[in-house]
Amino acid sequence: MIVDDLYGTSEPIVVGGECGSATTLNATVTNIATGQVVATAPLQITDPEVRANTAPIGPLAEGTYRVTLSGSAVAKSATDVFIVANDKL
Repeated sequence: MIVDDLYGTSEPIVVGGECGSATTLNATVTNIATGQVVATAPLQITDPEVRANTAPIGPLAEGTYRVTLSGSAVAKSATDVFIVANDKL
């Protein structure tokens, strides 16, 4: 999974991942404080040779978020955490 650790509130968030099969990957973003799913998006193939996939998400409000990439049974899920901080100070 590819996701930065820190984003500003005005920045787009791009989640990426690679899958060894032709499986479609989906990103689910959850606000850790509330447990609410705030975004879902299918990853689009950006490099067919290495099966690299990306999905734009956000921008999001300040907070700590968990992103999970999932697909079929062939593609195991992966999870990471990132923070969104106010960049308009």
